[in-house]
Amino acid sequence: MEKIAIISDIHGNLEALKAVFNDIENRGIKRIFCLGDIVSKGANSSLCLELVREKCEVIIKGNNDQFIAKDRSHDEMTELDKKRLNWNQSMLTNEQREFLKIFHFVMNFI
Repeated sequence: MEKIAIISDIHGNLEALKAVFNDIENRGIKRIFCLGDIVSKGANSSLCLELVREKCEVIIKGNNDQFIAKDRSHDEMTELDKKRLNWNQSMLTNEQREFLKIFHFVMNFI
């Protein structure tokens, strides 16, 4: 039986993500699915996103990924949300933000 690793809620924590990928590799697992929330909160969202892109076969969009990727009017946000959004978006390139937008919240396997 083939094993699949499922990861999620990385939130820009590069050291934890590296440890998880190392453990997955040590277990000989080849297929990795990410259930989202790659970015936001931690200072290494960009590097985490690149590692996930490199190593994960499936990537599902998390709510934080959606929040950070989306272009929105700042009028509809609290001051705290504006600061959070601006800081998190500054951690990513425009290409990375566009990449986050293409993820889906669901994926069907048949």
